[in-house]
Amino acid sequence: MDRYGDYDLQRGDRDALGRYGGLVQSGPASWGVQLQRDLRELGFLLVGQPDGDFGRRTQWAVREFQLYARMAAVAQEAATVPGAPARYSARLSPAVNPAPYAGPASGVVNAETRAALEAWLGNRWRCPVVMEAWNLAGGQPATLAHPNLWLHNELTGTVPRVYVRDFRGYYPFPATQDPDALTVLGEYVNYLQWGGPRSEPPQHTWPEGELLPEALVGLSLANLSPEQRSTYKVIRAVAEQECVGYFDCLNAYDNALVSLGPCHWTLGLVDEEGVKKGELCGYLAYLHHADPAAFDQAVGAFGVRVAQDRVDQAGVPNGKRLFQAGQRKYAGWLAQEGEDGAYQPASTVEAEANYFKSWHWFYRFSMARRTVEGFRRGMWTMARVRLRDLLSAPWGSGVPEVPASGGSRPATLGDMFTSERAMALILRWHIRSPAHVISSGRAGGKIRNAPARAGLPGTAGTPTSWTDAHEAALIQGLLEEAETHPSAGFLTTMRQVAGWPGWAGGSNPRRYRLDSAIGRLAKGRGSFRFHGANLPPVPY
Repeated sequence: MDRYGDYDLQRGDRDALGRYGGLVQSGPASWGVQLQRDLRELGFLLVGQPDGDFGRRTQWAVREFQLYARMAAVAQEAATVPGAPARYSARLSPAVNPAPYAGPASGVVNAETRAALEAWLGNRWRCPVVMEAWNLAGGQPATLAHPNLWLHNELTGTVPRVYVRDFRGYYPFPATQDPDALTVLGEYVNYLQWGGPRSEPPQHTWPEGELLPEALVGLSLANLSPEQRSTYKVIRAVAEQECVGYFDCLNAYDNALVSLGPCHWTLGLVDEEGVKKGELCGYLAYLHHADPAAFDQAVGAFGVRVAQDRVDQAGVPNGKRLFQAGQRKYAGWLAQEGEDGAYQPASTVEAEANYFKSWHWFYRFSMARRTVEGFRRGMWTMARVRLRDLLSAPWGSGVPEVPASGGSRPATLGDMFTSERAMALILRWHIRSPAHVISSGRAGGKIRNAPARAGLPGTAGTPTSWTDAHEAALIQGLLEEAETHPSAGFLTTMRQVAGWPGWAGGSNPRRYRLDSAIGRLAKGRGSFRFHGANLPPVPY
């Protein structure tokens, strides 16, 4: 008899009922407990304590085993002998996986999975990625607080710092980082009724993780065109509020599940009805189409896709299936691999979606942003897509039409606000509260209030004739309107955007390396020069 009675153990199986392979069999056995014990031995503590009930955590642990069993490299644990290291990860070393698992990452213990489990147990192979929580002394790891973290809320202390040992060689570490040493990752934080991992600069990030032009745009600051430089300044100023200016600064502690990137894209948004579509999936759908190799290395290799295709019914990669026209943003949800190899939408129940808040998923997102060039460069495109869609949004009534070829046309948001400073403020506002900026596909009420606060348009004429004085009044109007925002601290962040880069020539606690020669956001009329080259087609 094969391991676990030859049964394809799966969600809902239970020793106490003799239920295996989705059916009640001849009598109770202990195949579920045996599976859970085996997974723990292999380092997949995500399974929890063995109880014979194949529930959520067991399914997650089986799926994680299948994902790591696909890898070309694993870890191998040395036999326990007198004098062996007490620390779990110190007993591990890299090993070649001669026969990677070739089945689906479904969470079902199929025949291929049973064979892989047998091989791993027989060879003392172990999960090759280990998350450790350490108490610090002098800013360095001193005493081990947890040897093998998995669940997002398994560690609830906010003092330890989490590090990683990765034995696979999967990510292309820069020469300045040692892949064989502890890799800093983040810490646990509480937020309202939620909690989970967080990374903040500089204590949890790499210097190489900063959103410098070389990493985001692919060019040095000196080699940026005027349009690239102006657009980069706007995105970077806002990114210092959203991801604190670092690719590897991300959150998994609140109702957004996971949020990252210069526009703080959220994986999904949890409310009383479940998980709603998130903008991070909009970005991942773009990346899957534009750079499938980067997508696969970053997330696709771990059994997920985006449920909504970037390509529309006519074959145009415009993101129409993800585009939420009312607020001009792109959002979707994930799909996971099933036993038949097809991808089906993941559960939108919060407890199920918390799988993506685990420390291993947090690590995957962090390392994708640290080391996968295409993952970073795609963010430059997607952030510019957001700016493009904002600039072209109709303004609505109350403003004279602007000159156009052969006559005139209705004004857009981009006709109204034309400075770097104003566009950075609008971008920040749209990320935080999209409906304030765009509602029903056109300029929203909060943004429309800004010109009124500035005394415009009145007798100012068409926006194309406005001057630096008008632009200064518009910027002030935006800041005054921001005072009415219901979220505490929003006005402060808007003022910080307006004054960017506030750290240049002064206090720099985040240790930014961006050359202060980048200069402040220009406030003159027409100073924003948008770099719109090589963007995907519009969905409208």
